[in-house]
Amino acid sequence: MYSRSACLFLAVVGLFCLSSAADQFVCNISYDDKMMEKMIATQVKVEHMVKAFSKAEDRVTTMLDNFKQMLDQQNEKHDALKREIADLKDNAIVPTVAFLAYNLNDASAEEGDRLRFTVKHFDVGSGYEPLTGMYTTPVSGVYQFTVQLYIANGQWCFFHIRSKDKIIMKTVFYDDAGSHYGTQTAVGTAVLDANTKVWIETEKSSSGNDFFFPHQHRAWNSFSGVLINTIN
Repeated sequence: MYSRSACLFLAVVGLFCLSSAADQFVCNISYDDKMMEKMIATQVKVEHMVKAFSKAEDRVTTMLDNFKQMLDQQNEKHDALKREIADLKDNAIVPTVAFLAYNLNDASAEEGDRLRFTVKHFDVGSGYEPLTGMYTTPVSGVYQFTVQLYIANGQWCFFHIRSKDKIIMKTVFYDDAGSHYGTQTAVGTAVLDANTKVWIETEKSSSGNDFFFPHQHRAWNSFSGVLINTIN
């Protein structure tokens, strides 16, 4: 049997152990509470960070959308400017349209005759027809026409350059050089639509044969024209 002193010692040791265990239990509970508080605080911070990141992402997305919209608008303006420059370039380039024909088919001239020049010296645009003496404009624009006639001695002729709807130019040629023949030139300018026919037509003249001197090796009786500028 244990002595009274031994029993008392064991009781004190037991109480001490119980106290230590209780303190340890309380410490563990306090530690768990602090860890829980830290975890909750960390979760709150993480939620705040997630919300902040979400807002930042929304702002970045909005900025990117706005930038894309601005870029699309700039591309549209750039494309429109390119088209405008191309149109200006096309309008600035005047197509080469010109012709010259010579060699009258008839040396005499009666009122209302159409003068036909049977030889094409050149015809850029393929508008002149030697069989009819008519020139057809390939495009709308401002045209200049020239007629040169080798007038026989003492002869005269009123004539005009004309189309179906308008007189382009009226004039008269008269040889007053005595025994010498001479060429005379007239120029007319007109604004014409595409596919307009133009020709030279006599109005009134002196009578007789060989009104126009026919020797083409000395001088040409000729009809020519050139496109000065196009009209849109």
